[in-house]
Amino acid sequence: MNVRQFMEHLFTLYGQRNATYLPSRLLRINFLDLAFGDLANAMRKRYKQRVLEVAIARCIARVFAIVHQIQVTEGHKLPFLEELACKYGGPV
Repeated sequence: MNVRQFMEHLFTLYGQRNATYLPSRLLRINFLDLAFGDLANAMRKRYKQRVLEVAIARCIARVFAIVHQIQVTEGHKLPFLEELACKYGGPV
């Protein structure tokens, strides 16, 4: 599964939930902030690798939730993955 497929998979899994409970960009940003806090705590407390993996996955999923909200509300495709690929030199 590549990054684009993963992002679309997360939209399928969480899109309805996010639309219902996180309708605004600000709510999604706050939700992302909570995930970053969880990740920082897991790193600080030196939790096992599995806990860190889950915390990182939550951060990624919530970043994608913000991207999805921008695409839906502003009605255009945000070139998020293309910009990441350009910055870090990887495939889309």
